[in-house]
Amino acid sequence: MLAQSRLLSGPAGRRLLRPALSGLPAARSLSAAPAHETGPHMQDGLLQFTTLHEIQTRSAAQWSSKPLFGTYDAGAFGWMSYGEFDEKVARARAALVGLGVKPGSTVGVISNNRWEWAAVSLASYSLSAVMTPMYEAQLPSDWSYIMNDAGCEVLLCATQDIYDRSVKEVKPQAPQLQHVLCFDAPAGEPHAFATAMAAAEVSQSNLVPPKPEDLANLIYTSGTTGKPKGVELTHHNQVSNMYGTRATVADPTDFMRTNDRSLSFLPWAHSYGQTCELYSMMAHGAAIGVCRGVPDILEDLQLVKPSILFSVPTLYKRVYDGVQNMIETTNPIRRTLMRKALDLGENESDAGGKGRRRRFDDDI
Repeated sequence: MLAQSRLLSGPAGRRLLRPALSGLPAARSLSAAPAHETGPHMQDGLLQFTTLHEIQTRSAAQWSSKPLFGTYDAGAFGWMSYGEFDEKVARARAALVGLGVKPGSTVGVISNNRWEWAAVSLASYSLSAVMTPMYEAQLPSDWSYIMNDAGCEVLLCATQDIYDRSVKEVKPQAPQLQHVLCFDAPAGEPHAFATAMAAAEVSQSNLVPPKPEDLANLIYTSGTTGKPKGVELTHHNQVSNMYGTRATVADPTDFMRTNDRSLSFLPWAHSYGQTCELYSMMAHGAAIGVCRGVPDILEDLQLVKPSILFSVPTLYKRVYDGVQNMIETTNPIRRTLMRKALDLGENESDAGGKGRRRRFDDDI
């Protein structure tokens, strides 16, 4: 049941939840922050960076052996370290170079959250190329419009179905599109991204670090009121948001900790999930478990045991409805205990969570 939560106000009613669900312990203690870390790119216990590319390379150097991405497989989450992910990014960069990607090129990705999504985006940045994310749930007509408007030369697809539809319905409508590859296709298949990764020759000589003013992302609106509209985001745009968040809290090293762990279900194709979760967590040495999808979120919460969640009101309504249903359908004794537990959690939250980290000083 919901015993206590910590909420963070964000743009347009977005919320961040500090979960304290019964039977769902936090990944690490919420009451003891790790000591300030030192390193060549650390200042006052915080990683310093000017581009999204620097977040990846410097976090890999600082926290090489720490877990970064967790992926579900056969009933459990397996974890990839910062160092292992750094190797994936280098290999993805070499694969993109082999596909003709160069500074100023645009790389399209149609995929939900997964480590390959992050690897391709960061590999693109390391070439001073631009990333254009799209949603799996969009129509091929939307993909075609975005691909043409953004000028994508390479397209990475999550599933075989999306690959097939892209080859049949998108590629003929996008004359500048040269290559379409698939994340899910098994290694050895000519259209598999894994095949391109395996064949790539990793080299630092192909690295073209971006400047803060360089374009990083073209993120498109949903298109519900017309054609999708692309928003240009430079590295400085997104990095300044992260530094701005640090400036709004009393202790930014306590706001997001190196021993934090999230369960990622908000799309990284949206600037909120991408900036506030993916790159902010990486910039603080934290870990991200990639949720399989909303239908599996309760089981994934149990498996990942996150200490921090980034969400929108939909999740809280789902949790609230589940808790209320549990209260109403249980026996009277347990119902009374559950309501007392909720009252206790609410009282402690109203008191400011003494002994725990403070958030945006009474924003709630």
